[in-house]
Amino acid sequence: MRALLSFVFGGFLFFAGMKLLVWSLRQFSANRIAKHLSKAAGSSWQAILSGTVATCLMQSSSLITSVTVGMVEAGLCPLTSAIYITMGANLGSTLIPQILASNLPPLEVFCFITAFIFAVCKKKRLAALASSLGLLMAGMKIMSVAAAPIAEHPLFRIMLMAMCEKPLLAILFGAVGAAALQSSSLVVATLLVMARLQVVPPVIAIAVALGSNVGTCVTAMLAAVGTGKAAKTVAIFHLVYNSAGVILIYPWLEPFAGLMAWTAADIARQVANAHTAFNLFSILAAWPFIPLIFNPKKGTLQAVANNIGLKH
Repeated sequence: MRALLSFVFGGFLFFAGMKLLVWSLRQFSANRIAKHLSKAAGSSWQAILSGTVATCLMQSSSLITSVTVGMVEAGLCPLTSAIYITMGANLGSTLIPQILASNLPPLEVFCFITAFIFAVCKKKRLAALASSLGLLMAGMKIMSVAAAPIAEHPLFRIMLMAMCEKPLLAILFGAVGAAALQSSSLVVATLLVMARLQVVPPVIAIAVALGSNVGTCVTAMLAAVGTGKAAKTVAIFHLVYNSAGVILIYPWLEPFAGLMAWTAADIARQVANAHTAFNLFSILAAWPFIPLIFNPKKGTLQAVANNIGLKH
């Protein structure tokens, strides 16, 4: 019980760190990000890159997708560009897992000292940024220490065996977890801890990470409530796009995990690489079909909207 409480406390610190990080980054660049996204109507690759960069800067694909839905509703961003931005946002969300998969030195104390100095100097935004990084690293460390005893618990072993027999359960677990926590980063961070301790097999960790991609769609769906047809189309596309990617790769999950084993010896790095590769694969697979599906000149958009039941 003590290990579980410690793990939950570590997860809470990580979650609080992510929220504080998003808030502090938003204070620095929210207006610039919105202007940057609104100008991403030049070409498909520019829109994808804009979504990727914006998410890397803001560290919240849910936030970027929700902002994009709002801009479409306000007429500040064309629908097709918004579709590409949401695709790029998924790729940008893989930055934090890649950083966390690295063997970072214990810098949380340094971050908190730096935050204190900034606070004394009345640099509140910089203090919040430094504090958020300290919370992220402290949360990861606490979860790492608490994970080993949890792995020995019979209930955990039963859950793990069930997911090993049916990887679909692992995907559903990741989707529900990310939807409930409103954070795929926390789900993936937990996986990286478990994978590094070799508690969870790589294929199961990858399955949970892919499921977390689907779970993050809840925020955009909520943001689209009460909006017009175009904004709802963006939110629904986000859900269908993420779900379709998981469905396509599910039959090849074990070969995919085997391929990721070639990219790194560290299992945590394999999971992070799988998360990145999957989102990159999804972009490349969907890219050629977007102009065919969302083509206002040919009336394709109207047909799609009618089929999914959207009305003005």
